[in-house]
Amino acid sequence: MNLSLTEQLNLLDLYDHEIKSRIACNITKISAFEPLIHSEQLDQLLVEYAADEDMFSQLFWQKVRNGIMKSLLYNAVLEFARSVDYDLHSMICVERYSSEYIVGLKKLLPHAHEVMAHIKDLETFIYTLREAVPGLEDIIDPIISKLEYSEMTEDKAKKLLLRCIPIITVYGYEHLLFALSQCDQQSEAFVESIYKNLANEYEYLKATAKDPHGLYFVVEPNEDIASAIEAAHKEGVKARNAVCAKIGKIPNVYYRACFADMCKEKPLNLRNYQEELVKEACQGHNTVICAPTGSGKTVAGAYIARHHFYKAVKDKSYAKICFFVPTAALVEQQEALLSKYLGHFSKVCGISGQTSFGTPNRQTIESKDVVVVTPQIILNMLNERPREEDDPTYRPFLLTTFTLLIFDEAHHANEQHPYNQIMEIYHELKESAAHKYPLPQIVGLTASLGMGGSSTKKVEDAVQYTLLMCANLGVTHISRVRHHLDELKQYNSDTDNKIEVVPCREYIDSGFYSILSSELKFFEAQLLKIPEAMVDKEIKCLIKDKNSAKPLTEAYGNWLFKFQKEIVGCRLCSDSRETLNYCIDQLKIFYTSIDLLRLFGSASALQYIEKSEEEFIITKSLEITDHIKHTIECLKQQPKYESALLKKLIEILDQQFESQEHSRVIIFLLRREYCRRLADLLNEMTKHPSNFLTGVGARPEEGGQNAAAQKQKIRDFAEGRTKVLCATTVAEEGLDISGCSLVIEYNNVSNEIGHVQRRGRGRAKNSKSLLLTLDVEIMKRSEQNSLREALMNLALDMVDDKGDIWFTRELERHAYQLSRNRLHRKCLADGEIEKMKKKLLSTNMLCCAGIVDPEFWSRVTVDGLSSFEKEQAKFQTMASPHIGKHFCKNVSSLGYCGNILGRVLLHERIKLPTISCSGVIFVEVSSDYTDHQVPDKSRRFLLDKWKKVKKDLFHPTQLESIDLKEMQEAEKRHSNLLQLS
Repeated sequence: MNLSLTEQLNLLDLYDHEIKSRIACNITKISAFEPLIHSEQLDQLLVEYAADEDMFSQLFWQKVRNGIMKSLLYNAVLEFARSVDYDLHSMICVERYSSEYIVGLKKLLPHAHEVMAHIKDLETFIYTLREAVPGLEDIIDPIISKLEYSEMTEDKAKKLLLRCIPIITVYGYEHLLFALSQCDQQSEAFVESIYKNLANEYEYLKATAKDPHGLYFVVEPNEDIASAIEAAHKEGVKARNAVCAKIGKIPNVYYRACFADMCKEKPLNLRNYQEELVKEACQGHNTVICAPTGSGKTVAGAYIARHHFYKAVKDKSYAKICFFVPTAALVEQQEALLSKYLGHFSKVCGISGQTSFGTPNRQTIESKDVVVVTPQIILNMLNERPREEDDPTYRPFLLTTFTLLIFDEAHHANEQHPYNQIMEIYHELKESAAHKYPLPQIVGLTASLGMGGSSTKKVEDAVQYTLLMCANLGVTHISRVRHHLDELKQYNSDTDNKIEVVPCREYIDSGFYSILSSELKFFEAQLLKIPEAMVDKEIKCLIKDKNSAKPLTEAYGNWLFKFQKEIVGCRLCSDSRETLNYCIDQLKIFYTSIDLLRLFGSASALQYIEKSEEEFIITKSLEITDHIKHTIECLKQQPKYESALLKKLIEILDQQFESQEHSRVIIFLLRREYCRRLADLLNEMTKHPSNFLTGVGARPEEGGQNAAAQKQKIRDFAEGRTKVLCATTVAEEGLDISGCSLVIEYNNVSNEIGHVQRRGRGRAKNSKSLLLTLDVEIMKRSEQNSLREALMNLALDMVDDKGDIWFTRELERHAYQLSRNRLHRKCLADGEIEKMKKKLLSTNMLCCAGIVDPEFWSRVTVDGLSSFEKEQAKFQTMASPHIGKHFCKNVSSLGYCGNILGRVLLHERIKLPTISCSGVIFVEVSSDYTDHQVPDKSRRFLLDKWKKVKKDLFHPTQLESIDLKEMQEAEKRHSNLLQLS
């Protein structure tokens, strides 16, 4: 449709609010308007209103709208809108309109300015329109509501109606003029002057509009068709699924402007390949989106969420979105992104274990529209089942609270990950058909679905794993970029991958290594000297398992972990147990020290040993203390060894920054301690500012960081204050880390998923990825990851080639098998829990007696919070904040224990001890057992979370007033022991 100059200007006037808001937000992108305004005038405006973008946009628009070059304005606006807001461009670019109803807009545009001026009685105008055309309520009611609450000006309301009505309904132009004629005599005369005999013709048009013929109903894939049919019979044109052929299916972009302020809306301009990715999800299908790291999957997720909300408002239906992220570090980041795109019309909040203080999570979720949350919090709420006597009014929390679940990093939805546990609840709900409300739509976002275990070597096995993951997630579509691959490559450049093995065996000949090896052998020998190891086959086998593991391999570390875990269940006297635990601690220290020697040199290894042994020097016997001090002294006397791997790393960094001064480098390491140590070494040995980034799941003394610290470090890296970032796997997934030039894996490889994600961190043009390693085995694992990545892509291609019918049939088969597996596990678990409850009836009494015990304080030492923990405590809003820690002071032949047992909290001004579940050993006893002495032959085991105790064993009894009184008196008696620093 070709427009005259008057029609062009009138059309732009109908959108001037949106145009000016986009100019205010994109002053650096207004080059399209430069031919329309003198450069001196533009410079003057930029200088005068540098701090007031809104005023600048008002005056700038006024000058270009009324300037002598206004004949070029329409095309200039189209060019500008195309670069900043696709939706605005699509509304203004009438050449792209395909609706037959465009004729109405063509009729209106020559008179739009005069029509605007004659709408003086807006209320009459609006209600006449609403009455005349059934089905226009979706457009008109939101405008009425906003006018009533002063959320929209009359000028904006008029422009919305004039630009929407002629496009979305047959005879829209005539409906507008008739409504205008009802305002007053002057308006009636104006209408008569531009449309003769409208009053006579309109009776026929009005009757046509109310004719029920031409009504049809659209039911989305995830909706209940029976309910839709019932609503169609009862409500007719007002049914949520109704579409009137005479009105047309209103494009979302027009309808959205009536309830969401597009001036406040942040444009979500999807690239062509992103539009391809979101297509199935926006149609209501359960979908997993697979696209490379850095391709904008999260933005695609935000688009899906916004589309979901807009559709719900249009359909007058309920909507609540849960956006799952696997780690607390991602909560704040994704909350900020969703707030950016949805915050102008919905309430967005983030919840994680780091932030969920104060207001109960359930109350927070009920009050918000979009919740960004770690999965364990929702899983805990779904599994929460208090005893009826505790709360008879309790209502279970259900997944149907939400209408859309988005799983970021969806490849985690397998085995016992909280993602998969949530989806198992979803599947049980779906199979039971017991849900009152519709099940939520599922959308997964991932760079790769993975391949399962390392044994997967055939493409057929990879295909089956892909199907399994889809069945776990309950998705029916895999969305990939198939048609816009060239565009994807433009924004996702290939990373140059290299592997460099540094030959390094000199450390084995060093005196430092010789002493560390001797210490390992010494403590291994001590394990065999405990009396029980001589006669107990189980203990002897556990100790001898290490024979297949050399101290320089991961297998040795795995043996240590397994040994410490399994020894809990063995029957040992207290001295033997204390000896075993001490020996294992020492083996861990010297095993880690050998790794530090190889990676960073003898100085780092010695520093680690000295720090790790501090606690033992304080708490253990004189004999042990002397041994530790002697070992450290011998190590200090050895010649200094410098790591060849570290030297090579520094050489590579120097070359990188010499060739690209403004480079950014991410170095991935295996452990938190290694990240902090390498960052310190690089700051000491190079001129490249370095820092470390680790997860929030550990205590500060173990290298953990809170979300605020993570955010600051990422910001420093993005802005160039930090050039090198040493990171654990926390930097692999989702964190918005500025694209870097070089990604280095420092003697450390992940699985095939981590391989894809780590490489994707190199988002700068011509970025490189390097594995720097001492071990040929690590090189082989990296090469294997590359092969497995190729196999993953082949599997996805094969799924595409098989077709939709095969895919649906295979998904049903996997879903059926998963359902059988769930039922089988539940039957087994129910039987085991009943057995366990019978054996552990007395555990509740014993455990609670350990908490509410006036003499408890005499059996522990108490210490205050560290400086970092005190800083964290400032953000606590809990009714009973943590104020300290308590440690076991049980004495054995080795000295006193010193292990941390739990925290000290302040409850109603009374200091109370809490016990960490990992510090409790559970013991099976018969139901009639009453003695506090533990039988030698009883089975011992550990549980890592109290929620598992409550789920599988028992509910601890509630504190009562008499308990608090008892502990208050105990605090007074032991006040000298409870001095917190």
